[in-house]
Amino acid sequence: MVIVPCSMATLGRIASGSSDNALLRAADVFLKERRKLILVPRETPWNLIHARNVITLLEAGAIVLPAIHPSTAVQFRSRSRGYSGVAHP
Repeated sequence: MVIVPCSMATLGRIASGSSDNALLRAADVFLKERRKLILVPRETPWNLIHARNVITLLEAGAIVLPAIHPSTAVQFRSRSRGYSGVAHP
């Protein structure tokens, strides 16, 4: 199950075990059954409460992939190719 985008409010509710709606209940079941749950939070930077909620979900088995702005992704790809020795197109 993939939640994109995932607000910090939703992430926090999942981390606390709240099951107020179908999305939260499904995420809860995925964690309970140790199935793959991927969350893509849209907010940055995180405050301490956000970071603790992310840690709680990571410890529960979720995968948290912060969204990357497209311009940042291009810079990252360019730099990673340079480090890996792959030729630039």
